[in-house]
Amino acid sequence: MRVNKIALKKLEVVIDLSNIEAPVCDKLLSPFSDNKWILLLNGEKDEIDFELVLDCKLLLVDEPELLKTVKWLVLLSVVDSRATNQALDSHQSIKKYLAKLMYFIRFLRWQQDIRNPKNATSEMVRDFAQNLYLTTAHNLGFTERFQAHVNISSGDLSRYVKKSLYPEVRQQTLFNIEHLMFDLGIPTNSWSNFRELADISDSLRDDYNSKGFRNQVNSGKKKSVYALNTTGTVVKQISALNRTLRLATRYPDLLPMMPSDIPPISNCEIRSINKKASSNGKTKDVPFFIMKKAVERSIEFILHYGKPLLEKRDDALEKFAKLASFKPHYNTADLAKEYFRKNTITVEGYKDSFPPVLFTNFDRTTAKTSSEADRNKWSEVAKLRASGWTLKQIADEYKTYKSTISNWIQKHNESHDKQARNYGLATFLYRHLMVAIEMVLCFFTARRSSEIMSLKAGCISTTESGHWIDMYVAKTYQVNDQFPATNLMKICIELLEEISRPAREITGDDNLWQYKNMTNDNVSQYWFKENRTEYFAFIGIKDDYLWQFSEHQFRRFFAGVFVNHFGGSVDSLRYHLRHTDIAMTFEYLNSTSEDATQEAFTRIAMIDVLEEHNRQSGLFDSASDIGEKFNECAKSITSITENRVRMAYEQFIKEDDIVFEMIEEGLCVGNTSCRKSKSKCISGNEMAHTLSANREQCHGCPNKLPLANWNYKNLEEQCLLNPEDSVIFNAVLANR
Repeated sequence: MRVNKIALKKLEVVIDLSNIEAPVCDKLLSPFSDNKWILLLNGEKDEIDFELVLDCKLLLVDEPELLKTVKWLVLLSVVDSRATNQALDSHQSIKKYLAKLMYFIRFLRWQQDIRNPKNATSEMVRDFAQNLYLTTAHNLGFTERFQAHVNISSGDLSRYVKKSLYPEVRQQTLFNIEHLMFDLGIPTNSWSNFRELADISDSLRDDYNSKGFRNQVNSGKKKSVYALNTTGTVVKQISALNRTLRLATRYPDLLPMMPSDIPPISNCEIRSINKKASSNGKTKDVPFFIMKKAVERSIEFILHYGKPLLEKRDDALEKFAKLASFKPHYNTADLAKEYFRKNTITVEGYKDSFPPVLFTNFDRTTAKTSSEADRNKWSEVAKLRASGWTLKQIADEYKTYKSTISNWIQKHNESHDKQARNYGLATFLYRHLMVAIEMVLCFFTARRSSEIMSLKAGCISTTESGHWIDMYVAKTYQVNDQFPATNLMKICIELLEEISRPAREITGDDNLWQYKNMTNDNVSQYWFKENRTEYFAFIGIKDDYLWQFSEHQFRRFFAGVFVNHFGGSVDSLRYHLRHTDIAMTFEYLNSTSEDATQEAFTRIAMIDVLEEHNRQSGLFDSASDIGEKFNECAKSITSITENRVRMAYEQFIKEDDIVFEMIEEGLCVGNTSCRKSKSKCISGNEMAHTLSANREQCHGCPNKLPLANWNYKNLEEQCLLNPEDSVIFNAVLANR
């Protein structure tokens, strides 16, 4: 069946098909042949751009027949064609459909070696569907980043393909895939991450796959190429695929480049695929105390480091440019080392939150390659030299050369070599500071990450009523709106405008989340997930991977703080979050329940306590029954890694459903259901008397777990926002 005449007859009601090459429709306000359409969606004009990436070296517009088919798929999807359950009626829904359609085409080309999608068999299509339980979000996201980067670069990616560095010294002609991924904001720590990028481009894979990359796998980390989609995402992916299959079957003459007469994926097949998918995609909530610490430290980081670092950056770059002008043929990296040896940048510490920092390079922060033993040796050599020994005497003593001794003394005398890490100015400005700013903006505005990431220069304004920030509202509303802003938010926007200014001058794009690299004109995009771990480590939040930090967590955190600490009403919260259904607002509040987050924090804190005791003192006190139980656990894990130790304790606690309470000498597990009968202080159904517990009362109790070096702390007190000393309260009220 090539022509479905009945279907075409019905379609003529909504689309004028008198000229198939130039159909006319009320919803299409542009000529069909244009590569940028203006569509009328829900009474509003919207632009759809068909310059989509098919491959690193190929756009959809480079394949006219395939482009025409894709255009027809979009047009048939926005009208009531009766081939699909629901017409697409928003820019976002069309954009997502196009992304999934491009992913389907790439899959056929790379995995099935089918250049023309119309030649795909039913078996191939079902093979594609069966793999949708694995995440495609990364590849779709990388494609979008790549397309944006191509546009910023005006299509010129030559700096990645062939570099002529230092022509008087040597030629380098390798494709710098790591450099490209860095500019796209994609982690470069393993081969599998390269595979994710290669999956958006067969020419990248074919042309540069043999450039010496090692198949490195980081132990203990699940790679995102193998991450599971949620069942809801699978259904959406298959729904887009079924839309394409139904339209291709119903209108084969209009969609000649799509496989026709292939039945859609059935509900039975969808259920089978969903069995392999993740049942719940909701991010696990971060405990209140951890969120509070993250926000407070971020506020302090912004106020302490923000403006001073920008001033030091501008001063350093001006001086470095003068140095480079005098030595134009020098290697930039070597020249930067020479500059920082003579011009280290110092930033004072802040209270107990941040240590003093010496910046020793422009680029990333790295761990020192020298060991503590090396630094001790350099110190000994320097002392000998200061006491009157000659270089020759010291060289003879250490059985090395005088030049080596001189180098050791120089390293000892360089102040920045005395710190454990080489701190990079770019790390603090373009990673740490931007992470802190995004977290603070996500919290104080309660906006989604996509909305924060769309902020433009000039978005902050001040009137008689205060500061206002102009932002896009995604999902249901999809409009620009103004939100009240604090002075801290104004400071954050001004910092972003100053950070992004050199990049915006190069790209012509007003987006605030881009930055120009320190020593060249390359422009990079900031991404939260690629920079958060290093930042959290600096501000003192350990093991951030345990908490599944995401930008959306700060939106939820705002909900809890607004109602529980600022006394806001649920209805006001619903409006500020721009929820259409108040039930969703209540779900936010339930997810940030202090009881739940306090329990989670206490459990993790207790694992830290047990791990610390095991590391410092070895076994637990076997005089108590619970101590003997933990000894059995400790003996079984003495030879495994630190992370496995934590997991073993956590598993043991989970199996017995152990409830910890803090007492003067350590921990009490008397309120654990299976252990209540053993507690000395419990009678009947009452709880363990932990608040009044003392050494005499708890002596000999089998539920007492004594701990070495134990300092009793009331964790509940740490989960309060005290108006007198809260950094968050002060940031809200500050007028400076």
